[in-house]
Amino acid sequence: MFGFGYNEWNDTYQVVLLDNNNKNQSQKLEVRVCCLGDTSWRNTLTCDAVATVGRRRWRETCDAFVSGTLNWLVFPKSRCSDDERGGTKMNELEIFCYDLKKKTCSCFSMPDGILEVPPFDTELKVLNGCLCLSHHDDNFVVWLKRDFSDEKSWSKLLNYKNRPSTCYCCRHYMEIICMREKDDVVLLAETAGGRKAETASMRY
Repeated sequence: MFGFGYNEWNDTYQVVLLDNNNKNQSQKLEVRVCCLGDTSWRNTLTCDAVATVGRRRWRETCDAFVSGTLNWLVFPKSRCSDDERGGTKMNELEIFCYDLKKKTCSCFSMPDGILEVPPFDTELKVLNGCLCLSHHDDNFVVWLKRDFSDEKSWSKLLNYKNRPSTCYCCRHYMEIICMREKDDVVLLAETAGGRKAETASMRY
């Protein structure tokens, strides 16, 4: 999995590769970095392997660059097999964090009060300079980490009830676009079949 960020300490843009290379059953993760302008990768860190959470909609993993760190959603280390990961709930997930300046990694937990529901279309992104976590259940739920240095600074930004889909076998898919003045949140909403798109603006 890859990430892209800026290290203001040495004024470089960096591509970060998290390489779960388990050919020798080492179960270790190698962190490799390539600065723009360089011609080679360098290993900066080796730590315990992690498995990232992909978005079901596009089967991709998403990173978020906040406060000099790259962040990915990962499964807990206690769920090491594919079968075990299949039963993971939102409250069990972790966020893997790599600090570009310090060249260190850490993990922190989900927000207190997050529901024990499957991680459907879970996403990390940046909203107004803060780490933002969203997921779908019966509702579209958004959390915001207003102080990145404080693990307990999560607050629920939005709990938006999904509208019934025009297709009985589909559900609405939603994504945050931006936050405007006075904390209005702009959403993009569409059916799972991609039949139409609509936007909504609301205040939490």
